[in-house]
Amino acid sequence: MRVCKKCDKTLPNKCYYFDNKRQNFGVYCRDCVSIEAKRRYQEKKMGIFIRKPYPKTHRFSLRKHKTLGQKFWPKIQKENSCWIWIAAMASNNYGHLVHEGKDLYAHRGSWELHNGKIPNGLCALHKCDNPSCVNPKHLFLGTYKDNTQDMISKGRRGGSRHVHNLFV
Repeated sequence: MRVCKKCDKTLPNKCYYFDNKRQNFGVYCRDCVSIEAKRRYQEKKMGIFIRKPYPKTHRFSLRKHKTLGQKFWPKIQKENSCWIWIAAMASNNYGHLVHEGKDLYAHRGSWELHNGKIPNGLCALHKCDNPSCVNPKHLFLGTYKDNTQDMISKGRRGGSRHVHNLFV
């Protein structure tokens, strides 16, 4: 048996309410429980949950955002002349990170960290042909056409769907 916190009345099973506010925590009879607690109890009983909007000081807005350098430097391993990205990799073996809520290839992030923003329509190309390399000395900017020509000249044109029979 439970006892009402306010009036000390003995309560039969299934005829009591909980008020979960910290200052009023306890079990109350139907007469003593606050109107707000009754409403919350009925909502819970009926499966109705009203979500209040997040306050302006939501936990995600309070999180301190890391700079690109703070995300970049702990995730590289310097080997010989290449700097190998050792964190998340995309399916095409290029390093991957999220910066300011946007997906970013690690080699593009490296270029932006060392040389500034990459203009629209340009790619960060590898001289060393190692997709996980993020050494800015191994990168250069070029157009999509330059990227394709570089790929063909170095023999990296992969897959049978790209091979054309030129001797027909």
